[in-house]
Amino acid sequence: MNAKVLIAAVAGTVVSFLLGWLVFGMLLADFYKENMGSATGVMKEPPLMWAIALSSFFWSLTYALIFHKWAGIKTLAAGATAGAWLTLLIAASFDFNLFGTTNIIGNLKAVAVDLVVNTAIGAIIGAVIGLVLGMGKKEG
Repeated sequence: MNAKVLIAAVAGTVVSFLLGWLVFGMLLADFYKENMGSATGVMKEPPLMWAIALSSFFWSLTYALIFHKWAGIKTLAAGATAGAWLTLLIAASFDFNLFGTTNIIGNLKAVAVDLVVNTAIGAIIGAVIGLVLGMGKKEG
């Protein structure tokens, strides 16, 4: 793994963490509370920020490795497209599994909103990672 991949992952981590706080912690917090299933006591109060940051890092590192090693993604547009598709597919798998097996997600409206929101965030994270991977000296 090279330094550019790590820098791209760190940039993606910062964007992921901040967007997660803004979107899930502020803008849509009430929506998610209103559309949770009947499960109680599943949310940590307060959340462990270090664990959320570490999750953001591993998510971003996964994208940075895929983009760099296998997909050759080095632009904002290509990163946004790949980030959106990867996030949509992974989030759909995760959300429908939770909806089908637990009482954490309360309804299909919550699944749909979560997929749209996560896909948009994934596109932004992917765009940042693609942009960073394309910066600087071109590798030969």
